[in-house]
Amino acid sequence: MFKFVSGSNSYLFYKDSEYRAVKVAKLTPNGLGIKKQLPDLKFNGDGGILHDCRSHRHGNLYYIFCERSGFGIVVAKSTNLMGPYDLKRDALVPGRFDSPNIVKGFGDEGHVLVYGKDKKPYGVWVSCLSWKNGWPVANKCKSEYSTSVTQTS
Repeated sequence: MFKFVSGSNSYLFYKDSEYRAVKVAKLTPNGLGIKKQLPDLKFNGDGGILHDCRSHRHGNLYYIFCERSGFGIVVAKSTNLMGPYDLKRDALVPGRFDSPNIVKGFGDEGHVLVYGKDKKPYGVWVSCLSWKNGWPVANKCKSEYSTSVTQTS
């Protein structure tokens, strides 16, 4: 579940109980209630079961970063916040990772993708994002502040 603010409007994105759809609700001006339920987000391509989705705006495009069960972190993009979203076939970060989040990087890193791993080695992982042909690319970070923190037991 995540909240996205666009101008004076706030939206809540959340999953249905079977993780098959990303639901959208427009929030009241104070953000504490639902003003209107909107149509589910549409994805071009098979999204499979998506978890822990987060949204990010880069330039004039909207991106949805999600964990796809057993596949890794995937990304979809759209020119409209409400979609439809084009889902990239290849995983941005392949493997058993979850809980993606986009944050402002340190120094000149731009934006970083922070995510977790549910198998050994457990931990929090960080990849710096660059952009190629309108899609994010996960890279190793240059900054000493942007390193992976892992726990081995």
